[in-house]
Amino acid sequence: MEEIEPNKNLRAKTITLYGGEPLMASNREIIEYIVIKGKSLGYNFDAVTNGYDLEYFLDLLGPESIKFLQITIDGEKEYHDKRRIHYKDGKSFDKIIANISKALKTGVSISVRANTDGRNISSMRNLKNYFYELGFYNYKTFSFYSALLCGEKSDVDKVKKNTQTSELNKKFEYLSREEFLLKQEQNDSDIWGQDYGVFTKIYRALKNSSKIQFHTIFCPSQTNSYILDPYGEIYSCWDTVGKRERCLGSYLDDIVWNEKERSLWHNRNIGTVADCAHCKYALFCGGGCMGKVLANGGSFESNFCDSYSLIFEKYVIQAYKKYRAEMH
Repeated sequence: MEEIEPNKNLRAKTITLYGGEPLMASNREIIEYIVIKGKSLGYNFDAVTNGYDLEYFLDLLGPESIKFLQITIDGEKEYHDKRRIHYKDGKSFDKIIANISKALKTGVSISVRANTDGRNISSMRNLKNYFYELGFYNYKTFSFYSALLCGEKSDVDKVKKNTQTSELNKKFEYLSREEFLLKQEQNDSDIWGQDYGVFTKIYRALKNSSKIQFHTIFCPSQTNSYILDPYGEIYSCWDTVGKRERCLGSYLDDIVWNEKERSLWHNRNIGTVADCAHCKYALFCGGGCMGKVLANGGSFESNFCDSYSLIFEKYVIQAYKKYRAEMH
């Protein structure tokens, strides 16, 4: 990391632990080493985890260590336990919930992400109510949102072509973004969905009478995000890890870059994507997720709108309503 960015002042101060599953009990020793070493160098940590072995890491959680966790739950207990099965113990819902309860007491921020498709979207309100009953919302560090479950284009096409016999469709009922937003409204409009930061930008601008920060890219994968995998390879986007054609370079001995691939990522912006150049949402959207573009068969000159206009309209309205309510 020091070789990638020699200037300490230009380095991000947060390292994200990601997997697979980083916070497995069997990883305790190496995770402790990484956190202690990282803290000594001025870093703190986030982690994307399933939460199943979280009790083994409670002493490493908190604002000065692993400060933020994203934990995935696939719906209410019965549904989650059918779909998110522990390889050894089977059912996992109750243990994850118990670990969230323990972890919140450490001061760590937790965002529960519910992978959502047509089979479980109607139960999101029940899940949110359950979190209220457990007292999770008594912690300002707790949040919950519903995330549209997306397959790669080949997966979604298989489901659409053969809805009766597809193995994928037995597990998932993929929704389009339009269907997802519509069903959210039908079931409960205050369940938070992925909004690409629209709500926060608009709300803060209204509340603080401040300017909105525009951007020409979608995410840091196009500038300064580097993912170091266990095999010594460097990637830019975690949706592409393991896809060797998307490898940016290697780090085991020295940093060796694949300059062609690196330049593809770092030179993509709304000015290099024809469909974005004249789009009124471009400086909010940034051209869309490059990982999703590639997963759906696009190129670095392609965009990924993901029905952005509908997302924008919904969350601008929500931001304005909140602002108006606070004004009164």
